[in-house]
Amino acid sequence: MLALVTSNPRFYRQLVSELESRGERFLSLKPGDVISEDVDIIITSEAEKNKINFQTVVSASTAAEAVREALLLRSGIGKTYNHLYIGIDPGKNIGIAAIGDHRLLFEDLLDSPENVWKVVADLKKRFDSPRFLLRIGSAGGAYRDRIIAGLQANLDCEIEIVSEEKTTGPRAESRRFGVSKDILSARKIALKKGRRLREKNSCFNNTWRDKKYSVGE
Repeated sequence: MLALVTSNPRFYRQLVSELESRGERFLSLKPGDVISEDVDIIITSEAEKNKINFQTVVSASTAAEAVREALLLRSGIGKTYNHLYIGIDPGKNIGIAAIGDHRLLFEDLLDSPENVWKVVADLKKRFDSPRFLLRIGSAGGAYRDRIIAGLQANLDCEIEIVSEEKTTGPRAESRRFGVSKDILSARKIALKKGRRLREKNSCFNNTWRDKKYSVGE
């Protein structure tokens, strides 16, 4: 079971909100309380992590990140993968999905192109792989360009541009899986081979444009 251990009221309320929105059961404890035997993961703030004597303690700068990390850990997801592909579906709503050795490790829906590189940086810290590859959908226009600019300015990652043909499924598919269509597209993009983006800021010219990958596709 998960247990929340923090003396930070604001962080605690955020943790509770995150866990309740996911339908997760948890215990609420104060620092120094006795930890029962059915607790396997403790979630706390970064400032309090070193004060808690427990085998498995998860912390992060935000409650959402801490909860995601704890749930990934509980699911048995490992840290090292032979291949790790990050699929990004650019647009007003940005789908992102991480797949390691054919296993879905992470997915989210972002509302700002400038935040994508921060999520990717967090994934690079969270998972190890000799083959860490970003695959970005060829559509999305200015949103795609802003995403690539942020990635190139802040990270050293191999990037492929992927044709979005057959990556956008019908709304019925989204409803069936219970996730956003943008996230479903990101999953498909992650698993689809693309064309490597070789030049810095080449998203702003036509160096990768051809009959398969056209700006504004």
